[in-house]
Amino acid sequence: MKKFISIFLSVLLLILQIPLGAFGESIDDPPIEEIEIPNLTIISSNVYTAKAGDTITINVKLKNTSIYDAYDIVGNLISDSPFVYVEGSTYDTIKVIRADGDTDTLSFKVTVDELADGGNYKLVLNVSYYNWERSQKFELPATINIRVSENNISPKLVINRVDIMPSATVNPGEVIAVGFEIENKGSGLAKDIKVTLNGLSNNGFTLANGVNYKTLQSVEPGKKSYVYFELKSSKTIKSGNYELNLDLSYKDLKNETYSDESNFFITVASNKNMASNLIIENLTYPTGAIKENQEVEIKFDLRNQGQSPAKNIIIEATSTDPSGLVPKSVSILKISSLDPGQIQNISFKFLTTQNAEIKNYPITITVKYTDDVGTEETIEQYVGIFVSPTSSDSNKSKPRLIIDK
Repeated sequence: MKKFISIFLSVLLLILQIPLGAFGESIDDPPIEEIEIPNLTIISSNVYTAKAGDTITINVKLKNTSIYDAYDIVGNLISDSPFVYVEGSTYDTIKVIRADGDTDTLSFKVTVDELADGGNYKLVLNVSYYNWERSQKFELPATINIRVSENNISPKLVINRVDIMPSATVNPGEVIAVGFEIENKGSGLAKDIKVTLNGLSNNGFTLANGVNYKTLQSVEPGKKSYVYFELKSSKTIKSGNYELNLDLSYKDLKNETYSDESNFFITVASNKNMASNLIIENLTYPTGAIKENQEVEIKFDLRNQGQSPAKNIIIEATSTDPSGLVPKSVSILKISSLDPGQIQNISFKFLTTQNAEIKNYPITITVKYTDDVGTEETIEQYVGIFVSPTSSDSNKSKPRLIIDK
């Protein structure tokens, strides 16, 4: 036992004599390497505001708060909503953000659909980066909030202007164009637009061609569009103001239907200057004395110097004293119509009778027609034919009484 204690004390004494540094690291051993751990933080706001239909830029500003550089920074922005989504690439990259407070920014484009309801939409942002040796990957998750204001997509179509061409005052029987400038003064898109013209009638205005409605695909808020109709005024239309109606029907982006009605007036001028006007000109007839049993020809031109056709024309030449002057040709002629500026040559023949006396025999020329605007007109012209027979009662031999003395 004493021997064991003696050995133990000897060993303990030897241990106490060994320098403490002998138990430490040898100066020849390599040093332990320190792992670089960069640290990125988001210093920009994670809340953005937008309206339906907007496209906004999301800027994520990163700051390196460590003493080590961060490399190969990758940002990935993800949305699970079909109404708020990343436009274009969902990724953005930064090569390096230096240590000690250096900053840089990841950027993304986010679009809010026109049909998006108001509310908060969350997008997930994942940021990854590496240290200098790329030996370790670091993650920085975040949430981006898009606050969409209450969506008002109601369109409002109005008629800004009515154009009547070529002139604001319309003549009977005239073809015109009536145009409408349509503006969307609402806050939403108007689509499937139908513009219908009502109030047409045969006694007023009718379509010159086409149908009484036009269609437009869409009109954006604050934008304008234009439609027109070709109309024709009745030839018998009276002067005054004529009211027509324009109906608008359209839909918004949610296919809700809207309708509006507008009225406008077309001013019609007096048709007095538009009437047809027949005149007799270049009238020729014998001016000297005519013997009995002689032909008499009366010729003239019938011209329409008005602004519209004359119709149902009846021309009659009548001898007021058939005892001395009778018709040799037909005394009534008919013409269906005579256009403005058109001329018709007319001829009538008469014959002096055996019993004609020495005097002037009148002939009445009557022209009746219907104006193109519905008015019946009559014109008259008188011609005198002087007849002087070769023998007359005054020249005939009278019996003489001879008395013998």
